[in-house]
Amino acid sequence: MDRRDFLFRLGLGTTLSIAGVFTVDDALPAGFTGSQELPEPPSGFPELSKDVAKRFEDDKLILSGGRTNCYVNKTGGKVIEWMDGKNSLQAISSHISEYYSVEHTDTLESSVAMFICQLGEAGLLASPFYVTMYETT
Repeated sequence: MDRRDFLFRLGLGTTLSIAGVFTVDDALPAGFTGSQELPEPPSGFPELSKDVAKRFEDDKLILSGGRTNCYVNKTGGKVIEWMDGKNSLQAISSHISEYYSVEHTDTLESSVAMFICQLGEAGLLASPFYVTMYETT
């Protein structure tokens, strides 16, 4: 199965899915200890780093930044479209809810938050992005 098939199948059987497949060209850089300080406090308004390149291939958005590539489905692309540094997590998830005509739930907001956090972990965001998530029953 190729990447495109993987992303397509990942979205089957669900009402709405956000998919991103991340690849890193090399191991962690020499000297990386994981204890580096964060460059600045999070803004709460996620935005892609200015040096992240965007291109489309087979109807999928591909983000490239440094050694990292992220292959994103249409829903992930919509999240990224609204990550302009002016929209909060709540605003982005509301846009997704309206765009796809689905209920705006905590689960939807959590899915969007996790996707944005994964982009941050991959080093694709302009500044750190954090969310505090609580499990509810």
